[in-house]
Amino acid sequence: MRGGCVSWWQRAFWPVMTLKVLMVILALMLDGAKAVPGRFFTSPTLINKWLPNAFNQISVITQQDCEKFCLKTSQCNAYAVSLFERKCRISNTKDAGSPVQNNGYSVFVKMKTEDEGYYIYETMYIKLGLTRMNAYDAAKSCAEEKGLLVAVRNEEIEEILYKIMIDHKVWYALIGVTDEGDEGNWKYSDGGPVSYDNWDWNGMWPRPDLNCAIVINTHEGVVWKHLSCYEKNYFFCQIPMF
Repeated sequence: MRGGCVSWWQRAFWPVMTLKVLMVILALMLDGAKAVPGRFFTSPTLINKWLPNAFNQISVITQQDCEKFCLKTSQCNAYAVSLFERKCRISNTKDAGSPVQNNGYSVFVKMKTEDEGYYIYETMYIKLGLTRMNAYDAAKSCAEEKGLLVAVRNEEIEEILYKIMIDHKVWYALIGVTDEGDEGNWKYSDGGPVSYDNWDWNGMWPRPDLNCAIVINTHEGVVWKHLSCYEKNYFFCQIPMF
């Protein structure tokens, strides 16, 4: 270009170049629109496993490559990667099934977050239901996410419940233990016998009308107390990742 003049080749190719630039920008915008933000989680229980029924598979060099591929696929919320085989299998946990043994692979799951109300314990979430319900309706609410009222099997789970109660300023919440139908024989919501308990000093005694239990926030931790299954309270669910 000289003195404000445009050469013939610039006039001919400028529209083509402009169109190509616009197409690149549009492609980048669309690619970004498909990205699903989130952090991915793994644990020792997910090492040397993959998810069956993966809906896509690619070759990769690094675990980060596999994660980027998953993030750009709207249905993907989990992936299994093998750096030895250099393969990445992406999945949706709703349809994939439970992890199965496959040496060399590791499963990574897109986490639900504490901001959404989901707290991770091993390969499940613990969630506080903030609508007061009796034990039967609370169990139905948990089941809507394929979960159960939480089975408190150790102090670690209790510490998570306590943290959630402090975060939400909650004093009482239902847990998944009951002796309904067999007085004094307490069982978890999944039917297993209670192997850990933390009853308050006056939290439990023979009462055929008090067959469910809550945890009480004492400001130093939680203790258990039995109550009627028909009494309405907030409640804790345990929800599987898979």
